[in-house]
Amino acid sequence: MAKTRCSRLSVVWCVGVLLALSGCQAPGGKGRLDRDNAKAARAVSATAQSDLVVCSWNIKWFGRSEPSKYDLTAIADFAQTCDVLAVQEVTGRYYEECLDAVIAKLAERGLSYRYECSEETGYDENPDPNKHNYLERFAFLWNADSVDLTDTAGLVSDPAINHSVFRQVPFVADFAVTGGRGFDFRVMTVHTTYNKDINYVRRDEISFIRDWVVAESHGDEQNIIAIGDFNANPPSQSQGHFFAEIIPDESDFRVLMYESAAAGETPVRTTVPTKDSSADPDYFIEPVYDHILVSHPTSYALPGNPMTRRDGHMGVAEFDNDSRWMELGLTRRQIIRAVSDHRPVWFKLDYHAEDLD
Repeated sequence: MAKTRCSRLSVVWCVGVLLALSGCQAPGGKGRLDRDNAKAARAVSATAQSDLVVCSWNIKWFGRSEPSKYDLTAIADFAQTCDVLAVQEVTGRYYEECLDAVIAKLAERGLSYRYECSEETGYDENPDPNKHNYLERFAFLWNADSVDLTDTAGLVSDPAINHSVFRQVPFVADFAVTGGRGFDFRVMTVHTTYNKDINYVRRDEISFIRDWVVAESHGDEQNIIAIGDFNANPPSQSQGHFFAEIIPDESDFRVLMYESAAAGETPVRTTVPTKDSSADPDYFIEPVYDHILVSHPTSYALPGNPMTRRDGHMGVAEFDNDSRWMELGLTRRQIIRAVSDHRPVWFKLDYHAEDLD
């Protein structure tokens, strides 16, 4: 891992409790969070915890606006269900204030969360005319009562700016459960490029990530996860640039969205639809931009084979379908401005799995 380390660590110490999630297909189950009684929710100690929930969310341009411009309640509602949450598109002058505000919102609920953020990574004054200037950061948020960051997080490769493979160089961190039987794992969070003029960059990024997961799974730490916004799946990205063409099967690692589909589950799009209906029958199932890759040696810690949404192993949190938005009279575009144009994705591991590497 490159020693291009993080710029910020925020800590809030408070009593740890685990709350149920509001919204559809979320790790805590269905049903709205009773926010008025959040602090009175039952405490769940690390020794009693059964699930280890790893999540990812592209929170659109999180930090370009002041915290007051975001619906921090909605963001915190999902974050509190995660033991580890990887965040993409952390950018702008207010990024620290926005992350601190989420941590503070969680602290108000009696939760102890920390975060660590990467340095800026992306293109800046790149000589390639198609590689427009764009910089962002990654962040990991984690529940300090259930997991520890065991090593300083960092970008997977140097340099951070104008990298030869990546637009945004992925951010990697090692975590271990604080209870259980010592299970630990490594997470890479990913945000590949979308620009159709440089499809080859995304193809090379995903190929690197694929090879990284395989190589890491044969190293000292074999419990490997790559999760985030891969920006790959619309049919227009065919001819070698489509996600399934770069990663055609699960022979090298497990692709959880593939497993769900193979089990007969209709895909759920991971971006927020801007309309309530469409003549396109695939409108609500495409695109699937956000993916979860898990190394085969980690299979013993996964609750299912295959991993499916119906069995509660994984999911796409359709926060935009929460009834409270209708009560507030917000359109989908207004929801996107208040929260994000991406839905979070998540999956479960066994918190009490033995660490075998």
